[in-house]
Amino acid sequence: MPRLETMRSKIAAVYNSPKWLERVAIMPDSQVIAIYHSFERSGRFDKPKKTLRKKSNSGRQLTIFDFMEGDKR
Repeated sequence: MPRLETMRSKIAAVYNSPKWLERVAIMPDSQVIAIYHSFERSGRFDKPKKTLRKKSNSGRQLTIFDFMEGDKR
């Protein structure tokens, strides 16, 4: 079983949020252990982190006429 500090850092790294880091830092040890094992069973440590996609400037806003014509692009 990994050390408690290792468990805490791994569950903190799952979400990229300052609020989550703050919550993990003050969690009781028993909760850290429970969340670690839950994340491990669900495979959450293996999944890539979610990142925000940048908006593409290549598109254009559709108009009602685009819908009426079947959006011929």
